[in-house]
Amino acid sequence: MIADGVDPLAAKQERREKMRNAGANVDHPFTFADLVAEALPVIIRSKAWRNQKHAAQWKSTLEQYAMPSLGSLFVDDVTRDDILSVLEPIWKTKPETASRLRGRLEAVFAYAIAIGKRAGGNPATWRGNLEMFLPPITKMKKEKHHDALTLDQARLLFDGWRPPTSITACAILFGALTASRVGEFVPAKWDEIDLRRKVWLCPPERRKDGKSYPHRVPLCRQLVAMLKMLPRNSPYVFAGHGGSHISKETPRVVIQKKIGHGTMHGFRSTFRDWCAENGKDPIVAEKSLMHATGNAVVQAYQRSDLLDARIELMQEWADAVYPLDSIEKES
Repeated sequence: MIADGVDPLAAKQERREKMRNAGANVDHPFTFADLVAEALPVIIRSKAWRNQKHAAQWKSTLEQYAMPSLGSLFVDDVTRDDILSVLEPIWKTKPETASRLRGRLEAVFAYAIAIGKRAGGNPATWRGNLEMFLPPITKMKKEKHHDALTLDQARLLFDGWRPPTSITACAILFGALTASRVGEFVPAKWDEIDLRRKVWLCPPERRKDGKSYPHRVPLCRQLVAMLKMLPRNSPYVFAGHGGSHISKETPRVVIQKKIGHGTMHGFRSTFRDWCAENGKDPIVAEKSLMHATGNAVVQAYQRSDLLDARIELMQEWADAVYPLDSIEKES
Protein backbone atom coordinates (compact mmCIF):
# COMPACT_ATOMS: atom_id res chain seq x y z
CA MET A 1 0.00 0.00 0.00
CA ILE A 2 2.93 2.37 0.59
CA ALA A 3 3.67 2.10 -3.14
CA ASP A 4 0.19 3.57 -3.72
CA GLY A 5 0.92 6.46 -1.39
CA VAL A 6 -1.09 5.00 1.50
CA ASP A 7 0.43 4.45 4.94
CA PRO A 8 -0.91 1.05 6.11
CA LEU A 9 -0.52 1.96 9.80
CA ALA A 10 -2.43 5.19 9.32
CA ALA A 11 -5.12 3.36 7.37
CA LYS A 12 -5.44 0.77 10.13
CA GLN A 13 -5.67 3.47 12.80
CA GLU A 14 -8.37 5.24 10.77
CA ARG A 15 -10.38 2.00 10.55
CA ARG A 16 -10.05 1.45 14.29
CA GLU A 17 -11.28 5.01 14.92
CA LYS A 18 -14.32 4.34 12.74
CA MET A 19 -15.02 1.23 14.79
CA ARG A 20 -14.80 3.24 18.03
CA ASN A 21 -17.26 5.75 16.63
CA ALA A 22 -19.54 2.85 15.70
CA GLY A 23 -19.41 1.58 19.28
CA ALA A 24 -17.09 -1.39 18.72
CA ASN A 25 -14.65 -2.44 21.44
CA VAL A 26 -11.26 -2.24 19.74
CA ASP A 27 -9.34 -2.74 22.98
CA HIS A 28 -10.22 -6.45 22.77
CA PRO A 29 -9.21 -7.38 19.20
CA PHE A 30 -11.60 -9.69 17.39
CA THR A 31 -9.79 -12.22 15.19
CA PHE A 32 -11.11 -14.15 12.23
CA ALA A 33 -11.09 -17.29 14.41
CA ASP A 34 -13.25 -15.44 16.96
CA LEU A 35 -15.56 -14.33 14.17
CA VAL A 36 -16.09 -17.83 12.79
CA ALA A 37 -16.77 -19.23 16.26
CA GLU A 38 -19.41 -16.55 16.90
CA ALA A 39 -20.90 -16.20 13.42
CA LEU A 40 -21.37 -19.83 12.43
CA PRO A 41 -24.04 -20.72 15.03
CA VAL A 42 -26.01 -17.60 14.05
CA ILE A 43 -25.72 -18.30 10.32
CA ILE A 44 -26.61 -21.96 10.80
CA ARG A 45 -29.73 -21.04 12.77
CA SER A 46 -30.77 -18.57 10.09
CA LYS A 47 -30.40 -21.21 7.36
CA ALA A 48 -32.65 -23.66 9.25
CA TRP A 49 -31.16 -26.67 7.46
CA ARG A 50 -32.90 -29.97 7.98
CA ASN A 51 -29.68 -31.84 7.27
CA GLN A 52 -26.94 -31.00 9.79
CA LYS A 53 -24.38 -32.14 7.21
CA HIS A 54 -24.53 -28.64 5.68
CA ALA A 55 -23.53 -27.03 8.97
CA ALA A 56 -20.57 -29.40 9.28
CA GLN A 57 -19.51 -28.57 5.72
CA TRP A 58 -19.50 -24.83 6.44
CA LYS A 59 -17.32 -25.32 9.51
CA SER A 60 -15.00 -27.76 7.78
CA THR A 61 -14.29 -25.68 4.67
CA LEU A 62 -13.62 -22.53 6.69
CA GLU A 63 -11.29 -24.38 9.07
CA GLN A 64 -9.46 -26.26 6.35
CA TYR A 65 -8.95 -23.56 3.75
CA ALA A 66 -9.34 -20.17 5.47
CA MET A 67 -8.29 -20.61 9.08
CA PRO A 68 -4.60 -21.42 8.47
CA SER A 69 -3.91 -17.99 6.93
CA LEU A 70 -6.75 -15.84 8.30
CA GLY A 71 -7.34 -17.29 11.77
CA SER A 72 -5.03 -14.98 13.71
CA LEU A 73 -5.81 -11.82 11.72
CA PHE A 74 -7.98 -9.11 13.25
CA VAL A 75 -11.31 -9.02 11.45
CA ASP A 76 -10.98 -5.31 10.70
CA ASP A 77 -7.55 -5.86 9.14
CA VAL A 78 -8.52 -8.58 6.64
CA THR A 79 -8.20 -7.25 3.11
CA ARG A 80 -9.31 -8.36 -0.31
CA ASP A 81 -5.75 -9.55 -0.91
CA ASP A 82 -6.00 -11.80 2.15
CA ILE A 83 -9.18 -13.33 0.73
CA LEU A 84 -7.52 -13.78 -2.66
CA SER A 85 -4.59 -15.56 -1.00
CA VAL A 86 -7.09 -18.12 0.31
CA LEU A 87 -9.10 -18.52 -2.88
CA GLU A 88 -6.50 -18.35 -5.66
CA PRO A 89 -4.73 -21.67 -4.84
CA ILE A 90 -7.99 -23.61 -5.30
CA TRP A 91 -9.95 -21.39 -7.71
CA LYS A 92 -8.93 -23.34 -10.83
CA THR A 93 -8.30 -26.76 -9.33
CA LYS A 94 -11.32 -26.97 -7.00
CA PRO A 95 -13.79 -24.44 -8.41
CA GLU A 96 -16.90 -25.71 -6.65
CA THR A 97 -15.17 -25.80 -3.28
CA ALA A 98 -13.65 -22.36 -3.91
CA SER A 99 -17.03 -20.89 -4.86
CA ARG A 100 -18.69 -22.26 -1.72
CA LEU A 101 -15.80 -21.02 0.40
CA ARG A 102 -16.08 -17.51 -1.02
CA GLY A 103 -19.79 -17.40 -0.24
CA ARG A 104 -19.16 -18.59 3.30
CA LEU A 105 -16.44 -16.01 3.82
CA GLU A 106 -18.79 -13.30 2.56
CA ALA A 107 -21.44 -14.45 5.03
CA VAL A 108 -19.19 -14.39 8.09
CA PHE A 109 -17.79 -10.96 7.20
CA ALA A 110 -21.34 -9.69 6.65
CA TYR A 111 -22.05 -10.83 10.21
CA ALA A 112 -18.96 -8.96 11.46
CA ILE A 113 -20.15 -5.77 9.79
CA ALA A 114 -23.67 -6.22 11.16
CA ILE A 115 -22.46 -6.46 14.77
CA GLY A 116 -19.97 -3.60 14.45
CA LYS A 117 -16.79 -5.68 14.49
CA ARG A 118 -15.71 -4.46 11.06
CA ALA A 119 -15.83 -0.85 9.88
CA GLY A 120 -14.82 -1.38 6.26
CA GLY A 121 -16.57 -3.16 3.43
CA ASN A 122 -16.91 -6.90 2.96
CA PRO A 123 -13.60 -8.22 1.53
CA ALA A 124 -15.21 -11.40 0.18
CA THR A 125 -17.96 -9.91 -1.98
CA TRP A 126 -17.90 -10.84 -5.66
CA ARG A 127 -19.43 -7.93 -7.58
CA GLY A 128 -17.13 -4.97 -7.95
CA ASN A 129 -14.50 -6.68 -5.83
CA LEU A 130 -13.19 -10.22 -6.32
CA GLU A 131 -14.63 -10.42 -9.84
CA MET A 132 -11.90 -7.99 -10.89
CA PHE A 133 -9.18 -10.48 -9.94
CA LEU A 134 -10.66 -13.97 -10.42
CA PRO A 135 -12.14 -15.51 -13.58
CA PRO A 136 -15.83 -16.48 -13.47
CA ILE A 137 -16.37 -19.78 -11.71
CA THR A 138 -18.51 -21.00 -14.63
CA LYS A 139 -15.46 -20.96 -16.87
CA MET A 140 -13.39 -22.75 -14.26
CA LYS A 141 -15.91 -25.59 -14.13
CA LYS A 142 -15.32 -26.23 -17.82
CA GLU A 143 -11.63 -26.82 -17.22
CA LYS A 144 -10.47 -30.27 -16.17
CA HIS A 145 -8.03 -30.66 -13.32
CA HIS A 146 -5.82 -33.36 -14.77
CA ASP A 147 -4.34 -34.30 -11.42
CA ALA A 148 -7.21 -35.25 -9.13
CA LEU A 149 -10.03 -37.69 -9.87
CA THR A 150 -13.57 -37.16 -8.72
CA LEU A 151 -14.96 -39.70 -6.29
CA ASP A 152 -17.04 -41.23 -9.10
CA GLN A 153 -13.97 -41.52 -11.34
CA ALA A 154 -12.03 -43.21 -8.55
CA ARG A 155 -14.87 -45.68 -8.04
CA LEU A 156 -14.99 -46.35 -11.78
CA LEU A 157 -11.26 -47.04 -11.81
CA PHE A 158 -11.51 -49.42 -8.86
CA ASP A 159 -14.60 -51.22 -10.20
CA GLY A 160 -12.34 -53.28 -12.46
CA TRP A 161 -10.30 -54.54 -9.52
CA ARG A 162 -12.56 -56.93 -7.63
CA PRO A 163 -10.17 -58.20 -6.39
CA PRO A 164 -7.06 -56.50 -7.84
CA THR A 165 -5.16 -58.88 -10.11
CA SER A 166 -1.85 -57.07 -10.55
CA ILE A 167 0.81 -55.68 -8.26
CA THR A 168 0.33 -52.22 -9.77
CA ALA A 169 -3.42 -52.30 -9.09
CA CYS A 170 -2.67 -53.28 -5.50
CA ALA A 171 -0.17 -50.43 -5.20
CA ILE A 172 -2.69 -47.90 -6.54
CA LEU A 173 -5.34 -49.12 -4.11
CA PHE A 174 -2.86 -48.99 -1.24
CA GLY A 175 -1.82 -45.44 -2.07
CA ALA A 176 -5.39 -44.25 -2.58
CA LEU A 177 -6.84 -45.84 0.57
CA THR A 178 -3.98 -44.58 2.76
CA ALA A 179 -3.89 -41.15 1.01
CA SER A 180 -0.10 -41.44 0.98
CA ARG A 181 2.56 -40.16 -1.41
CA VAL A 182 4.09 -42.32 -4.15
CA GLY A 183 7.53 -41.96 -2.62
CA GLU A 184 6.17 -43.22 0.68
CA PHE A 185 4.15 -46.30 -0.32
CA VAL A 186 5.75 -47.67 -3.51
CA PRO A 187 8.97 -48.67 -1.66
CA ALA A 188 6.99 -50.16 1.27
CA LYS A 189 8.50 -53.34 2.72
CA TRP A 190 6.78 -56.22 4.43
CA ASP A 191 8.62 -55.56 7.69
CA GLU A 192 6.83 -52.19 7.82
CA ILE A 193 3.41 -53.87 7.68
CA ASP A 194 1.70 -55.06 10.87
CA LEU A 195 -1.44 -56.91 9.80
CA ARG A 196 -2.34 -57.86 13.36
CA ARG A 197 -2.45 -54.23 14.47
CA LYS A 198 -3.61 -53.10 11.00
CA VAL A 199 -0.90 -50.46 10.75
CA TRP A 200 1.80 -49.58 8.24
CA LEU A 201 4.89 -47.89 9.72
CA CYS A 202 6.21 -45.45 7.14
CA PRO A 203 9.90 -45.01 8.06
CA PRO A 204 11.34 -41.55 8.82
CA GLU A 205 13.60 -41.53 5.76
CA ARG A 206 10.50 -41.52 3.55
CA ARG A 207 8.59 -38.92 5.56
CA LYS A 208 8.31 -35.68 3.62
CA ASP A 209 7.68 -33.74 6.85
CA GLY A 210 11.18 -34.55 8.08
CA LYS A 211 10.11 -36.15 11.38
CA SER A 212 12.66 -38.53 12.89
CA TYR A 213 10.26 -41.36 13.77
CA PRO A 214 7.95 -43.66 11.77
CA HIS A 215 4.48 -42.47 10.84
CA ARG A 216 1.71 -44.90 11.80
CA VAL A 217 -0.70 -45.29 8.89
CA PRO A 218 -4.02 -47.10 9.48
CA LEU A 219 -4.79 -50.06 7.24
CA CYS A 220 -8.51 -50.34 6.49
CA ARG A 221 -10.20 -53.72 6.29
CA GLN A 222 -10.04 -53.64 2.49
CA LEU A 223 -6.25 -53.26 2.53
CA VAL A 224 -5.75 -55.92 5.18
CA ALA A 225 -7.69 -58.38 3.01
CA MET A 226 -5.73 -57.36 -0.08
CA LEU A 227 -2.34 -57.62 1.62
CA LYS A 228 -3.16 -61.13 2.84
CA MET A 229 -3.60 -62.15 -0.80
CA LEU A 230 -0.21 -60.88 -1.97
CA PRO A 231 2.85 -63.15 -2.32
CA ARG A 232 5.81 -62.53 -0.02
CA ASN A 233 8.64 -63.58 -2.30
CA SER A 234 10.35 -60.17 -2.03
CA PRO A 235 11.18 -57.76 0.79
CA TYR A 236 9.01 -55.24 -1.06
CA VAL A 237 5.22 -55.29 -0.85
CA PHE A 238 4.93 -54.07 -4.44
CA ALA A 239 7.77 -56.06 -5.95
CA GLY A 240 9.07 -55.26 -9.42
CA HIS A 241 11.86 -56.71 -11.51
CA GLY A 242 15.47 -57.11 -10.46
CA GLY A 243 14.75 -57.52 -6.77
CA SER A 244 13.42 -53.99 -6.32
CA HIS A 245 9.95 -52.44 -6.13
CA ILE A 246 7.84 -51.24 -9.05
CA SER A 247 8.67 -47.87 -10.59
CA LYS A 248 7.17 -44.83 -8.91
CA GLU A 249 5.87 -43.79 -12.36
CA THR A 250 3.97 -47.03 -12.99
CA PRO A 251 0.82 -46.14 -10.98
CA ARG A 252 0.41 -42.86 -12.88
CA VAL A 253 0.82 -44.60 -16.25
CA VAL A 254 -1.84 -47.18 -15.37
CA ILE A 255 -4.29 -44.58 -14.00
CA GLN A 256 -3.99 -42.45 -17.13
CA LYS A 257 -4.36 -45.47 -19.38
CA LYS A 258 -7.56 -46.49 -17.58
CA ILE A 259 -9.16 -43.07 -16.98
CA GLY A 260 -7.36 -40.71 -19.35
CA HIS A 261 -5.92 -38.43 -16.67
CA GLY A 262 -4.99 -38.33 -13.00
CA THR A 263 -2.05 -39.10 -10.76
CA MET A 264 -1.53 -40.79 -7.41
CA HIS A 265 -1.04 -37.39 -5.81
CA GLY A 266 -4.47 -36.53 -7.13
CA PHE A 267 -6.00 -39.09 -4.79
CA ARG A 268 -4.73 -37.01 -1.88
CA SER A 269 -6.68 -34.05 -3.28
CA THR A 270 -9.73 -36.28 -3.75
CA PHE A 271 -9.44 -37.43 -0.14
CA ARG A 272 -9.04 -33.88 1.16
CA ASP A 273 -12.08 -32.68 -0.81
CA TRP A 274 -14.13 -35.63 0.44
CA CYS A 275 -13.17 -34.78 4.03
CA ALA A 276 -14.16 -31.12 3.59
CA GLU A 277 -17.43 -31.91 1.82
CA ASN A 278 -18.44 -34.44 4.46
CA GLY A 279 -17.60 -32.37 7.51
CA LYS A 280 -14.62 -34.43 8.69
CA ASP A 281 -12.30 -32.99 11.32
CA PRO A 282 -9.68 -30.99 9.34
CA ILE A 283 -6.92 -31.70 11.85
CA VAL A 284 -7.49 -35.45 11.58
CA ALA A 285 -7.60 -35.12 7.79
CA GLU A 286 -4.31 -33.22 7.68
CA LYS A 287 -2.68 -35.72 10.04
CA SER A 288 -3.85 -38.48 7.67
CA LEU A 289 -2.06 -36.67 4.83
CA MET A 290 1.07 -36.44 7.01
CA HIS A 291 0.81 -32.65 7.04
CA ALA A 292 1.76 -30.41 9.94
CA THR A 293 -1.30 -28.84 11.57
CA GLY A 294 -1.45 -25.35 13.03
CA ASN A 295 1.42 -23.08 14.00
CA ALA A 296 4.47 -24.07 16.05
CA VAL A 297 2.64 -23.52 19.34
CA VAL A 298 -0.33 -25.67 18.28
CA GLN A 299 2.03 -28.40 17.07
CA ALA A 300 3.90 -28.36 20.39
CA TYR A 301 0.68 -29.11 22.26
CA GLN A 302 -0.73 -31.43 19.60
CA ARG A 303 1.79 -34.23 20.05
CA SER A 304 -0.63 -37.09 19.47
CA ASP A 305 -0.73 -38.61 16.00
CA LEU A 306 -4.51 -39.10 16.51
CA LEU A 307 -4.26 -42.71 15.38
CA ASP A 308 -7.66 -43.80 16.72
CA ALA A 309 -9.42 -40.93 14.98
CA ARG A 310 -7.47 -41.60 11.78
CA ILE A 311 -8.39 -45.30 11.86
CA GLU A 312 -12.06 -44.37 11.87
CA LEU A 313 -11.63 -41.70 9.18
CA MET A 314 -9.63 -43.88 6.80
CA GLN A 315 -12.13 -46.73 7.10
CA GLU A 316 -14.94 -44.33 6.21
CA TRP A 317 -12.90 -43.08 3.25
CA ALA A 318 -12.22 -46.63 2.06
CA ASP A 319 -15.90 -47.54 2.35
CA ALA A 320 -16.78 -44.48 0.27
CA VAL A 321 -14.36 -45.14 -2.57
CA TYR A 322 -13.91 -48.94 -2.49
CA PRO A 323 -16.67 -50.72 -0.54
CA LEU A 324 -15.92 -54.00 1.18
CA ASP A 325 -17.89 -55.97 -1.38
CA SER A 326 -15.28 -54.87 -3.92
CA ILE A 327 -12.77 -57.31 -2.49
CA GLU A 328 -12.75 -60.60 -0.68
CA LYS A 329 -13.77 -59.80 2.88
CA GLU A 330 -11.25 -60.25 5.65
CA SER A 331 -11.48 -63.68 7.15
